Amino acid sequence: MLIRRLLFLAFFSLNSLSQAQKLNVSVGKKPSGASSLFGRLTLDSLSNEGRDQQIRKWWKSGQIPSFAKEMVPVTYTEEIAGKVYKVTLFVSADYFCVGNEDDYAYLPLTATLAQEFATEGQALLPTRKMVNHIYEQAAQVFIPQPIPPSPQMTTPAQFLRHDRMIKEQLAEKKQTYRPGQLTAGHKKDVVISPQIYRDGKAFVVIYGWHQLNGKPIQPLYGKHLLDWVDYSHGIRFIHSRIQINGKWHLLKNILKDPVLHVLVSDEGPFSIVHYPSS
Repeated sequence: MLIRRLLFLAFFSLNSLSQAQKLNVSVGKKPSGASSLFGRLTLDSLSNEGRDQQIRKWWKSGQIPSFAKEMVPVTYTEEIAGKVYKVTLFVSADYFCVGNEDDYAYLPLTATLAQEFATEGQALLPTRKMVNHIYEQAAQVFIPQPIPPSPQMTTPAQFLRHDRMIKEQLAEKKQTYRPGQLTAGHKKDVVISPQIYRDGKAFVVIYGWHQLNGKPIQPLYGKHLLDWVDYSHGIRFIHSRIQINGKWHLLKNILKDPVLHVLVSDEGPFSIVHYPSS
């Protein structure tokens, strides 16, 4: 009986671990090339809501590259009151994109759609502290490529221009890059933060775009209203369950904990861990 119990626990642990390494996304038929489709569509005339509807269709039909569904471990240690905690997050290997392995595009999302996808995928968006740890452990890092600010920075044309700039760096890394590796540096992160909800309004909070010296171009910034999205925004998902000293916990509970929040947040405890959803 004891042996059977131990075998069951071992199986449960391994099974949970394997589940934690995949974003919970429905798999559709072989994608038909959403990124090319995106490039051909005239989306500039649509509102953010209209673009979100199109991207939602791609998400629902499974037009997401398999490497974008991979979640990889990021492990680090923290000390609280003399006790050492080993923390393992499971994070998207790369930023959100649509298409397939041979034809895909990195697409910024509104915070509401990003939250919708995170909720469906049993995930959260990262905090500033998580973004820092992810960059530090990334197997592949890009040099940030800002485009000078202009009214066009919020248009699909600029989204795709920046996507092409990233692809050029990818081509230079073809000898070392493997899809599914933890990759960072090519986008700012849309993050969760206590700054989201202020003065009866909701704001999108961004952070990151680390340079090769480890310093972010974008400090934590939360002055854009919720519907703001520009070419530089990237969406990365964090699995809803994390390991602390070998035990599983719900990430949202740790973020709200008056003591343990420091394991995943450098902004204090959270009262709300998500954006408004669509």
